[in-house]
Amino acid sequence: KNEETAPCFYAPGLLERIAATPGQEIGSHSFCHYYCREAGQTVEQFAADMAAAKARTILGPDAIIGVSVHTVEEAMEAAAQGADCLGVGTMFYTGTKPDAEAVTFDTLRDICHKTALPTVAIGGIGAHNIMELKGTGISGAFFVNLTLNYPPIS
Repeated sequence: KNEETAPCFYAPGLLERIAATPGQEIGSHSFCHYYCREAGQTVEQFAADMAAAKARTILGPDAIIGVSVHTVEEAMEAAAQGADCLGVGTMFYTGTKPDAEAVTFDTLRDICHKTALPTVAIGGIGAHNIMELKGTGISGAFFVNLTLNYPPIS
């Protein structure tokens, strides 16, 4: 399958180009059932699933475990539980989470400076606003809408 025959196939051409670019990595979200609003998933279940300590037990010592956080307190807890990196957001409005409350730049900056973990911003980020995150201390940014709305390669 490819972008031309299956438009919702998550842009494999783009992902291949990103993966082939030196210094770039591709991450995926293992707990998409919550984001897809699978019946029966609660915020409490999602938080329990995301606990870095639980993930480490399941995935083993060599897994790279990222935890989504929204506050300094959540970031510190994730670090204490053994997370390897953090995802912080939603930073800007995004259609993938239209009801999400944006994390402030001050909170993002505090998370980056109060933990030693690599931190990636996520949520509504694109070429039009990525520079607004300059100086916050992030290690990188996720561009979910870029991959979901990626036009086919001809």
